Amino acid sequence: MNIDKPMKNLSLLTNIVFFYIIVITNCQAQQPVFTSAEVESGAACYLGLNYDPRLAALRSKVGYIQSQKNDRPTLEMLADRTKATREEQALISYWAKARQQCDDIRVRYIQPRVSPEMFLLNRKIMNSAYALYAKLYAGDVTYGEFNQVRFDTGQTYMAAVSELQERERAKRTDSAKAEAAERLLQAQQNQERQAQDVAARQLQEQNAQALQIQQQQLNLQRQRALEEAFKPAPTYNDVFGNLPKSKPSVQTNCRWVLQTWQCSTN
Repeated sequence: MNIDKPMKNLSLLTNIVFFYIIVITNCQAQQPVFTSAEVESGAACYLGLNYDPRLAALRSKVGYIQSQKNDRPTLEMLADRTKATREEQALISYWAKARQQCDDIRVRYIQPRVSPEMFLLNRKIMNSAYALYAKLYAGDVTYGEFNQVRFDTGQTYMAAVSELQERERAKRTDSAKAEAAERLLQAQQNQERQAQDVAARQLQEQNAQALQIQQQQLNLQRQRALEEAFKPAPTYNDVFGNLPKSKPSVQTNCRWVLQTWQCSTN
């Protein structure tokens, strides 16, 4: 019995197992450690698809599974005229479902953080990706056509995002300028109102002072009128002054007695 052949087979099997252990270990070592922010935003979910061993068979056909840079496909990928086989259709279906889970995370994250226009743009690219997966799954497009449309769509999406971000920045700038102008106008109006309030208070104080003076004058006139009303009547001396006293006059009384006048002086 030749025992060399089983030993050779065992050695070959050992080498194969050792090879796969090295490959798997290297792949796991290359997988990045995602931050909590990347996990929360869905970025870790998308990029993690690149390290999913179940999708490894598609990488030679489509290149990256998920990329943030929209890498350009190679010439061989664009020239691929083959369509998805039955085994590859199962992988495409799994890919689409995994992408859906990542999209769900992404939607929940961005909806309260971006503008409605940016949110709709993201939903649009998500929907277009599923439509493209469906065409590849159904055999309506070849891998080369899939890669070309996928790249073109990614370029269009990135340009649209950049344009929308620029418009939103310009809008925020205009809004900031408008708010600054509004604050300046409000400050000027406040200053004018304060100046008007000061002028009104000054006028009020002046009117109060004038009214007080007028009331004082009226009170003085009333006091003088009362003093005049109760003033004692003027005396002789008040009218004529102190004149020298005249001598008393002499009174002579005369009467007819016995046919003669008889007079006496008092």
